[in-house]
Amino acid sequence: MRRSTVLTSLSIVILAVCAALCFASGPAPDAASAPMPPTGSDFFTVVVLPDTQTYTTPNQAYVFQAETQWIADNRERWNIVFVLHEGDVVGGAKNLSMWDVGSQSMLTLDDSNIPYAIALGNHDGGGTLHGAPRPASQAHAYFPLSRFEAMPTFGGSFPPSRINGSYHRFSVGRTDWLVLALEFDPCDAEIAWAKDIINYEDTDRTKDNRHRQTLIVTHNYLHPSGKLTSMGHRIWDGLVRTQENTSFVFCGDQLGDGARLISLGDSGNKIYQMFANYQGENAKNGTMRIVTFYLEEGRVEVASYSPVTGELTNDNNKFEFRDVRFRTDVQANAGPDRYVSAGDTIVLEGSRSRVWTATSTEEYLWDFGDGATGGDKMAEHSYGNAGVYTARLTLTADAGTDSDEAKIRVFPAGTRFEDHFAEDLQDQGWIVVDEADSPSGEPSEWYAENGVLFQKNGSIGSSRKEANGVIGYPGTHVSIPDSGWTDYEFSAGVNSGWSRDLGVMFRYVDPDNYYRFSMGANKTLRLMKKTGGVFTLLQEARDTTFKINRWYTITVRVQNDHIVVFRDGLQILEATDADLPQGGIGLYCFKNGHARFRDVMVQKIVP
Repeated sequence: MRRSTVLTSLSIVILAVCAALCFASGPAPDAASAPMPPTGSDFFTVVVLPDTQTYTTPNQAYVFQAETQWIADNRERWNIVFVLHEGDVVGGAKNLSMWDVGSQSMLTLDDSNIPYAIALGNHDGGGTLHGAPRPASQAHAYFPLSRFEAMPTFGGSFPPSRINGSYHRFSVGRTDWLVLALEFDPCDAEIAWAKDIINYEDTDRTKDNRHRQTLIVTHNYLHPSGKLTSMGHRIWDGLVRTQENTSFVFCGDQLGDGARLISLGDSGNKIYQMFANYQGENAKNGTMRIVTFYLEEGRVEVASYSPVTGELTNDNNKFEFRDVRFRTDVQANAGPDRYVSAGDTIVLEGSRSRVWTATSTEEYLWDFGDGATGGDKMAEHSYGNAGVYTARLTLTADAGTDSDEAKIRVFPAGTRFEDHFAEDLQDQGWIVVDEADSPSGEPSEWYAENGVLFQKNGSIGSSRKEANGVIGYPGTHVSIPDSGWTDYEFSAGVNSGWSRDLGVMFRYVDPDNYYRFSMGANKTLRLMKKTGGVFTLLQEARDTTFKINRWYTITVRVQNDHIVVFRDGLQILEATDADLPQGGIGLYCFKNGHARFRDVMVQKIVP
């Protein structure tokens, strides 16, 4: 029986007339312009609907309907198992005629038994008000909870009576999946709820989520430049990076076209993040994302297709991810990439490996990449020569076999790490973090060129006092967060073209735990600590000699609880603090659009 909608009979007639007129005059795609459906059997497809607000006006309603009709018509050929709507279903939260169109168009999926989730956008009434989800009354009137409860994939929602946030489960072959939909600017409680859902444990395996690979759809997350937005940073830090089974994030909202970002989570898991929103030159085309997962090949193929005008084939809209790891009942985890000196012993950690079913066999085998092997979950090894090695962990259990790899960068004896910025930042493992927002919402602009690392966005930084009365001066930074380093000497060349702060970070664990030295702004030398997200000023001194457009070599020596900072070989600050006994390094700047860095080196301290 066809479900009822809030459409009136007159509205249906008007929409039908508009659709007929528009289809008659609008362009139709050639068969050759459509992406070819996959062949074989070991694949499935998720279709992503970017912001559809433009298609809910009467003269564009046919576009929205064409999208969902194409999905229904091609379900079997593409093995479409789920649809993700990135939000802004409509252009006005209180515009009932737009909700009529949106509801009627999505009804095609309901009637075809194709499950979907919606990440409510700001134009849908989604978002946070006084620390709680907005009512979004029309969204919940046209898409009531009962509409989703009819889907066999549906698991629950936040709040329980509405769909500001929601989750679904589905399985394909040997893989089990969790879908999380988060609204525009989700409140802290919604993010905490999402984390609880990902980690939900149950004796009924079909309800247990810990082994499932997670897809997240939200409205605002990535900028068209491929960097996280301010809301994206909240979701990344509060949820995405902390969950070892999170693999994919989809978003829209921003005006642009398509962008993508691959990042590493805290557990070393790759997270594939994709932005798509066709409200620019393709605003009237109804372009969708067709995301196909090839399970045996470890590959994800992304196509962008309009059932009105055909396929977009530029690099932002047609691409693939290779060497994707799909989670199964046996999950090997080789741990994060590591940095080590030749001759030093490191411990390779397979402790995050999992076997999710009862097993009589659980065997671990390490191939260290230099001809040697080891047979324990936690394996000690020493590399004799500098180079880049791939350590491969293979886990065998009754349910099957799985392998994972970690990159081990081995530097000459005595050197823990060095970078002269001849390669892309990610090739050496640097992670970009914007701790503060810029007024325009634009992300930082870090890039390496001719042996120098540049940061060009001069508006990222906050001078707001913390709750403890301290100004932390959060800005933007890049980091190598290797938690295995204890005592070391860290040096880097720094140069500022502006009278703004820049500096270095050490014993860096994560964005909430590190030490930082900076100089430049107001001719002040500043040594700070951040633990548990709270800044503390360790030492501050007047600096009358700092000059812009001059290269300085900053050296930090950390040994036990003793911290000494040198500039061009002269000691300038000293402190004692034992809160952070180990960690990696970082490079920092505050509202500095002309920050430059070079010749980074970390060396062992020889007793």
